[in-house]
Amino acid sequence: MCAAPSARLIEVAPDLVGLAGVAEIVGVSRQNMRTLMLAHSGSFPAPVHEGSVSIWHMADVLTWLQA
Repeated sequence: MCAAPSARLIEVAPDLVGLAGVAEIVGVSRQNMRTLMLAHSGSFPAPVHEGSVSIWHMADVLTWLQA
């Protein structure tokens, strides 16, 4: 059974999220996520882009959190 038989896949791309997005998905505050990231800076995944707003691949962060 197909939920949307006329739908077409246009693009598949990695999920890129900022720290606030990670926190929302995980269910903690942005401040708690930042504290966790800083406390484990040696093992926390490197951002894909670093700047005034850094972004990560969500899959990398979720894999790190599961470990």
